[in-house]
Amino acid sequence: MATAISRKFDLLSLGTFVVLGMPDGMLGTAWPAMRRSFGAPIGDLGLILLVNTVGSVVIAAFVGRLIQRAGAAAVLAVAAVCGAVGGVCYAVAPGLWLVLCVGPLVGAGME
Repeated sequence: MATAISRKFDLLSLGTFVVLGMPDGMLGTAWPAMRRSFGAPIGDLGLILLVNTVGSVVIAAFVGRLIQRAGAAAVLAVAAVCGAVGGVCYAVAPGLWLVLCVGPLVGAGME
């Protein structure tokens, strides 16, 4: 029984790793096309990364308590959902404003 729980936790951890790595990895290759469609300057990529970092730093203050309260598996699952929602919002964003709005969510999920 313990191995089944351990295996589920390992799969959740792997899935979270993949889902949370996608937004940052995607930004590097997608930014040239995104900035053309948004009409944004190259430097706005730095703004996106800054907003993502703010979300990550804010959640870092609480992640220890969240893990103690809800458990590591629940925190990983929520982080994966945050990363997936952020990736979808990045993909369908009609403008830079949406990317910046979901940036803190993506950053929080990276923690």
